[in-house]
Amino acid sequence: MVADCAYSTSDDWYLALREAGLPYVVALKPHRGTWARADQPHTLIEAARALAWRDARPPGEWTPVERHFRDGHIETWWAADARLGGYGPDSPCRLVVATTDPGMLPEKAT
Repeated sequence: MVADCAYSTSDDWYLALREAGLPYVVALKPHRGTWARADQPHTLIEAARALAWRDARPPGEWTPVERHFRDGHIETWWAADARLGGYGPDSPCRLVVATTDPGMLPEKAT
């Protein structure tokens, strides 16, 4: 199941997918928040900013990904596992951030 962020405001929707045992991928709004300790990220964009990045060499926690577009052109984007609340690389629910620029995290391309 793949959905865009229009569905991401309903936690009931996610729970129904999880309870049905259906794997899913959902695009989330970058400022969606969650409860966390004071010293931890509280929004998706804060979780993305917490990932190590200096530049493409070395890329820190980011991995280059080739994105292929319908018109045939290819761009290098960057992806990383982030941690936020119950999301994380070791959790049943992963949070993967994708962006064109890990240093700036442009709003329209993250």
